Amino acid sequence: VVFEPIDDAPAGLAPGEVLATQGRAFVLAAGPGADGNELWVTRGTPESTRPVADIDPAGDAEPHDLVGYHGDAVFVADDGRTGDEPWVSTGRPGGTRRILDL
Repeated sequence: VVFEPIDDAPAGLAPGEVLATQGRAFVLAAGPGADGNELWVTRGTPESTRPVADIDPAGDAEPHDLVGYHGDAVFVADDGRTGDEPWVSTGRPGGTRRILDL
C-alpha cells in the first residue's frame, strides 16, 4: 500500500492508530466535522479519505485497539449507550456495526 504524505490529508485530520489492509488503511482520527475521534478509511489520496461512520453522534466514540480480521477492521468503541464494546467495519458506512454487547 502506498499512501500520500500526511500533508495531503484533508485539512484538520489528526490521525492516531492506522491499520493497512487490502489496498486501504483504516485510521482512528479526529477530523473536520467530526465530534471527537472516529473511524476513517483511505486508499492513500485526499479524495479517498473519508469518515466511515459516526459511532457516537452525541460525542466521542473513543475508538481504540484497531486490528485487522479478514480485511476488515475490528476495534473497541463507545456508542454513548453501552460503553466500550467490540466493533467491526468493512470500510463502508453500512458495514460498520457493534459485534456484541458485552
